[in-house]
Amino acid sequence: MGGVPYCTPEVNKTNCKPPNTVCDTNHIDACCPPENPVCMKFSSLLSGNFETAVCGKNQCGLGETTCPEDADSNPFDNGFLCCRSDETCGIPPGELGLSYPLPICYANCDSVKPGYHCCKGKDDFASTARWCRVGIEQCGWSNGIPICVPAGEELEETSEISSISLFVVRDKESFSLNGKAYVIRPHINFSNPATLIVNHSYYQGADVKTFKYKDHEAVLDSCDKILITSISKNIGLEGGIINIEDKISLDIPENALQENYLIINQNCFKTLKM
Repeated sequence: MGGVPYCTPEVNKTNCKPPNTVCDTNHIDACCPPENPVCMKFSSLLSGNFETAVCGKNQCGLGETTCPEDADSNPFDNGFLCCRSDETCGIPPGELGLSYPLPICYANCDSVKPGYHCCKGKDDFASTARWCRVGIEQCGWSNGIPICVPAGEELEETSEISSISLFVVRDKESFSLNGKAYVIRPHINFSNPATLIVNHSYYQGADVKTFKYKDHEAVLDSCDKILITSISKNIGLEGGIINIEDKISLDIPENALQENYLIINQNCFKTLKM
């Protein structure tokens, strides 16, 4: 959202990898991408000089507007916050904005951003909005503030599933898609539930969970991925098991399929595109 760390967790500096750079402040840091490389800092006397990192530019590009639009009102002395054409400039509403008028590029829900849907705030934050990725994130709210939360369904190590899908094993507290993905094709709805077993003990020292995503392509298109392993197996009316190195197995029972299928199970390492 225009380089502002709006509704995002505090930056873990060890996870801010090149070509991104850490924008370090006394309070809230940011991880600045190449398209917003300038590290800017915002503070307000009314908030006791609480500092927030903002990622900006030396000059806004074509189709972008400065936030705030009046250059004389720019609170940053080393760059500009730039809002895209699908964003609108604003400050936090209500008393928060009065005491801490941090410029923010909110989503403009009257525009269209391909691959995204617009999530509006609630209650005191009804005037705010943000873009969330279709098929990957759904709308959530924190005290009325709109946030993007994973659209994935959380599964146990052993779960009954009614359809084949994309399964991502990742840190259970992280909103990132970074982790191991198991892509099982084709997409099939079972007549009888199948049993999916994911060996979480394989990821030693990590507190992981498995998440099921319905939209294969939206997730895969959002990530850089490296294929690690791929296996295939013909499974028909009699059922069968497809297994990758005891890391994940899918047990399809008898009569769960109405015809024969070539089931493909791919193991990929995925990192979220920056």
